[in-house]
Amino acid sequence: MSYTKVTDKRIDDIITLLLSPLFWDVDKTKLSPNLNKQFIICRVMDRGDIEAVKIVMNYYDKATIKEVLTNAGFIEKKTISFFANYFDLSPTDFKAWKSDSTIPWNI
Repeated sequence: MSYTKVTDKRIDDIITLLLSPLFWDVDKTKLSPNLNKQFIICRVMDRGDIEAVKIVMNYYDKATIKEVLTNAGFIEKKTISFFANYFDLSPTDFKAWKSDSTIPWNI
């Protein structure tokens, strides 16, 4: 199946319509695909379904996704395992893998 490249022009509609459940806690009108790429990529890769992941992977290039995920302070271990395999990396190549925290905040 072929997917159309997501453009800047379409990303606002996509975030609002398709990814809205993933961003229920933020003002979607203030999300910028370029300024908030770390937040968007990590949130979708951790919590999104396959369609949401495909949308993000069609918008951002592979190098950007790899850079964001390997440098993220926190992403789920399952996300790390999947993308370590996808990028042919070791899970230890991900900054978040070394984190002892199982939640992104300290209680």
